[in-house]
Amino acid sequence: ENKLIFKNGIHIYPNPVADYLNVELNSETAEVILQVSDISGKTLIKEKCKGNCIVKTQNLNNGMYLLHLLNASDGKNIEVKKIIIAK
Repeated sequence: ENKLIFKNGIHIYPNPVADYLNVELNSETAEVILQVSDISGKTLIKEKCKGNCIVKTQNLNNGMYLLHLLNASDGKNIEVKKIIIAK
């Protein structure tokens, strides 16, 4: 599986993704907000994640999306990565 590794040690996999995106937070990261947007910037999914969580992506069409990782306490952007939906 292809994992996205963010600079603060958060792992997100698989990429490409079909129906479910797995998120593993490290012990130092209490809570984040995951936001999936299309290339035009429209937010399609926004979820708080504590510990390890699963983001359902089965309602998204095939294509490229942006995965924003936000700090849950202040809403600031930590990092952005590209994800591919391929079913």
